[in-house]
Amino acid sequence: MRWCLFIFLLIALQVSACRNPSKNHASSAKPSTIGNCLYTGVGFCLQYKSLAAGVSKDELKKGCIEGEGVWADGVCPAANKFAVCDFSHDVGTGSTYFYSPYEPADAKDMCSSKKGTYRSIP
Repeated sequence: MRWCLFIFLLIALQVSACRNPSKNHASSAKPSTIGNCLYTGVGFCLQYKSLAAGVSKDELKKGCIEGEGVWADGVCPAANKFAVCDFSHDVGTGSTYFYSPYEPADAKDMCSSKKGTYRSIP
């Protein structure tokens, strides 16, 4: 499952590389969810709640697609989630939801390595 962590980090780096701090994408009305990037073969979905200054939704979408994920507006699929990791990093805040074939121990380790907050989903 280390390759899954590699893919997660690759996406974060791709989006990070696309950042342009001179842009201001702040608005007074912020949606509760910006969108999500689903990696079905790997078993996780990144759901973004807010963006860091200088990061756009289009940049997240581009990074997702380049990382072979599937972008969608709204929340990650609800069926078969077994855990969630709430995160905050240089592109924004959100949650990573885990599905099979991701292993629970690997999900917890990945969340810990990203300094996230891990919760099992009953």
